[in-house]
Amino acid sequence: MKLVETNDADLIATLNRPIHERHVALMPNFFASYDYERVRKAFAETINRAGHHFLVAEVSEEPVGYIWMQEVTSDANAFRNAKRTLYVRQISIHPGHQRLGYGRQMMEYVEEWARSHDFATIELDYWVANENAARFYDELGFIAKRQVVVKSVETKENEKWRP
Repeated sequence: MKLVETNDADLIATLNRPIHERHVALMPNFFASYDYERVRKAFAETINRAGHHFLVAEVSEEPVGYIWMQEVTSDANAFRNAKRTLYVRQISIHPGHQRLGYGRQMMEYVEEWARSHDFATIELDYWVANENAARFYDELGFIAKRQVVVKSVETKENEKWRP
């Protein structure tokens, strides 16, 4: 497997479909159905922004997945110290190529990239219902630093939201 930088929003939108549909299956009340044109447009608006990096995983020159990384920095303020971290926005491997070590190789690349660009930390998030992701990142040494919780409130105008 090799990783190749790209600014091809069409390719990333195509590679995004399996992970997007997985998210829809896990959280149908949160995620919109996959719409290639909307997804392609969203990636096209982001792909050339400073600090965003898109890499395609190729096996025998066939694209099998991608990583979207973002350099995140913030100044210190009254509540917290300055922050500089490499944030993995998305990582996806086509289902037919999962469990072959490509995800681990991709994350090893991310770690080396972070190290070589003087990022002391790598951050990412995943949906708590995605138990496979939880195990994968645990095996790679990631630890939880914050937990986001939600409570559904029923109103007259909408039914109770369910995760």
